[in-house]
Amino acid sequence: MEAKFRLREIYPQAPALDLRATMSLLQSRLTTLNGPNNRLEQQPDGTLNLGADYRLSGNVNWTPGYTTRLSDAQEVWQGDKWVLDASALWAWSPRAQFRVSASNVLARDYLSGGTRWSGAGAQATRDTTQSTAPSYLNLQAKLELKL
Repeated sequence: MEAKFRLREIYPQAPALDLRATMSLLQSRLTTLNGPNNRLEQQPDGTLNLGADYRLSGNVNWTPGYTTRLSDAQEVWQGDKWVLDASALWAWSPRAQFRVSASNVLARDYLSGGTRWSGAGAQATRDTTQSTAPSYLNLQAKLELKL
């Protein structure tokens, strides 16, 4: 689902703010694997994206964590992901403007892992892994000139 509108369309006295929202719901089931979590690999249950544009702009994106069964003896999981971006634009003339932006403002680490089972009965073992992938804030400043 997607929605995009100007706030003034609802409230005429509101600032000239453009709003947008996108939501995706995803679902898959593999018949070759027993459940639960017998989904396509790397497919979350959904995503949510919200944004606003004015002189200042912002966007937030969320992907919930999920678990995927790879076989009867192995599953992997991915933690939730939050990404926040923001920017500001100063237009001095139609030919000159200055833009400042920050991407991945939250700079949250991404967690993932998995579990593997082997053996049976008293010889059964379970190996569990967890990984942390760092995430970084990206700052950018641009002077844009049209010649």
